[in-house]
Amino acid sequence: MRGVELVFIGLLGLLLTQVAMVDIRTRRIPNILNLAIAALGLAQAVVQASGWHGALSALGSGLASSLFLLATMWLAQRIAPGARIGAGDLKFLIAASLWVGWGGAMAVLLIACLAATLEAVVVAPWQGFSIRRMRPFGPMLAVGMLAVVILNAQFAGR
Repeated sequence: MRGVELVFIGLLGLLLTQVAMVDIRTRRIPNILNLAIAALGLAQAVVQASGWHGALSALGSGLASSLFLLATMWLAQRIAPGARIGAGDLKFLIAASLWVGWGGAMAVLLIACLAATLEAVVVAPWQGFSIRRMRPFGPMLAVGMLAVVILNAQFAGR
């Protein structure tokens, strides 16, 4: 990993820590944090691609992610009107796609779902297991994003 990558990952880590802490306290991911993650992702794309080509590619990925995730939310609410999909979580995934692309955003979601499942199983003996218990998903998204960004940086360096 190059020094500039470490700086971007460090700044991202600070933002992701804020996302996790705020979501645990308030059960929402503020737009300003999602916007900061998106802006940092665009800046990182410009620096890594040495120009605006990287930013345009990241924006295209963000647009594709936006359309897919909003369509998924719309469809889920039509199929199950009581379905609760956090708009902050979707905005987070859109911001993540500016960092890791469309496929990376889906990897972030997969890792977050696995982390949430693991967390539910680990705390079940103390809190009981309830499928209906609402848990903040932001910390899991933060873990997933950090893992995907670090893995991408490691494999890009080879």
